[in-house]
Amino acid sequence: MGIGDIPTLNWPVKAGTESRCRVHDMLILCCSLQPLKKMVDRIRKFQILNNQIFAVLNKYLRINDSDSLPVEHVRCFPPPVPHGLSSNI
Repeated sequence: MGIGDIPTLNWPVKAGTESRCRVHDMLILCCSLQPLKKMVDRIRKFQILNNQIFAVLNKYLRINDSDSLPVEHVRCFPPPVPHGLSSNI
């Protein structure tokens, strides 16, 4: 086998063996996809639940009048300076 050659599986071919090999391959594929299907189903359920939660929150927390929004006063402080550097400043 040289570089770039692709290895292949050589199934023994007897009467009826080829179809059994295909069925076996399909069973292996289906079994390997079961955890993936469960994960996708779980993600979909959580997406639906999140959409329902946000729909309720948006329904009851919506503020229609922008003039009635509370005004917050924020005071900014400088970042703390370590003691070793404060004497050099």
